[in-house]
Order: sequence, then C-alpha cells, then structure tokens
Amino acid sequence: MIVKLDGEKLEVADGLTFPELIAHVRSILKQRALSELRLNGATVSQALLDELSGRPIFGQIELFSIEPRELVAELARQGRRYLEQLAGVELTPEVVPGLLEGFVWLNQALALIPLGVGFPELQARVRELLIENRRLRERLSRSSEEGLEELEEELGRELVAYQEIFTEVGKRLERCGGDT
Repeated sequence: MIVKLDGEKLEVADGLTFPELIAHVRSILKQRALSELRLNGATVSQALLDELSGRPIFGQIELFSIEPRELVAELARQGRRYLEQLAGVELTPEVVPGLLEGFVWLNQALALIPLGVGFPELQARVRELLIENRRLRERLSRSSEEGLEELEEELGRELVAYQEIFTEVGKRLERCGGDT
C-alpha cells in the first residue's frame, strides 16, 4: 500500500480505514483543505468512500489538498460554469432529476464558502436563496409536464440569483488577490 499527500509519500499506520486515513490527513494539513482522494488512479466518489468506510485502506492512495482561498475560488468558478451550462435549458420532465442534483451540488458549494468570514452581507442573500430553492425543488419534484411551464420563470430567477452570488464571491476574491 502506498499513500501520498500532494505527491509526497506519507507514512501511515497499518489497518487504518478510509475515514481514519482522511481524519489523520486532515489533522496534519493545518490551513489546507482536503480536495480529492484517488484510489489506484481513479477519483473516489463520496458513494464509494461510504461503501469502503469500514474496510482497511488498500491499493495506491493519493490525496490532494488545496488552500481554502483556492477552494473557494474553484467553487465559484465551477458554480458559474455549471450555471452557464443551464442557461437556455428547456425545463422538461427529463431535465428535472439532473437539475435537482445540480441544486444539491450548488447548495453544498455555497455551504463550503465561508460567507460569514469573507462575505458576511452575502449570508442573508444565501440563506434566503436556499429557502426559496428548497421550495422550488419540492415543486419541481412534484410537477407534471404542464406544471413545469409555471415554474420556468421562477427557475430562471433562481439561476440568476445563484449566478450573482458566485460571481460576487469571484469578484471579491479577485479584488483581494485571488484568481477566479
């Protein structure tokens, strides 16, 4: 078994499980955030990590970390990119499951951005957006094809609100010397 952190070999105790390994790595990262875990060259999804949680670690494991500022910048970039992909998508029953999944990712991305630290005035906007989004997701998941037409305008407003928040975070990072 080989374990590397940011390209450097890491000595770890035998018999650790994946959650124990992750906890160990987080404890030595200090100001950095764990951004990716690869097992035998493939990025490990959260579902696979949950599946492997009770087993001892095995194979070649690569862990990557990132500065919190870089993480926020990357989340803002990916959020804007995803929202740009959604622009002009017609709301159909086939699109709804992916859209609901996308909102989960967008909301998780917003939760990872320390709004209270660097963006306190955005906190209230995000809180309001998340409440509105929960309502929209509930309505989307219950709507028939005819009901989706009624939600198009509301969906458009929400996508714009998300775009504004991710764009504002990106602009503030640029002003403070980050690159987005």
